[in-house]
Amino acid sequence: MPLPGLNLRSIGGVVDLYFFLGPTPTQALQQYTATIGRPALPPYWALGFQLCRYGYNTLDNLKAAVSRTRRHGVPQDVQYADIDHMDRRLDFTVDHVNFAGLEDYVLEVKREGLRFIIILDPAINAEVTAANPTH
Repeated sequence: MPLPGLNLRSIGGVVDLYFFLGPTPTQALQQYTATIGRPALPPYWALGFQLCRYGYNTLDNLKAAVSRTRRHGVPQDVQYADIDHMDRRLDFTVDHVNFAGLEDYVLEVKREGLRFIIILDPAINAEVTAANPTH
């Protein structure tokens, strides 16, 4: 076979081959993404500064981190609450002792334009839920 060439042997099935000839690499990439679809742009805020940390341990510590960030003029777009906000690390719960008022704080900072993300790890505790089916 003269070069350039392609030799394909198959024992069955369907093979779809696409060739994007460009003629430049940029044009070949444009042809490729026109075929498979253009990548979606993330929301603008998702590209900004996001503050996430395990170990705030209390709502006051989380609030202090947000306040320090603002006080130092860092433009914060997103604040996370890691799994230490959960009651006994149970999914879909809030520790109402150490994070009392979290719901109100989330609403407050959202009104100020800060996005708030709650982290939920897949940690369903079968022993606790079996012992107390109300959780």
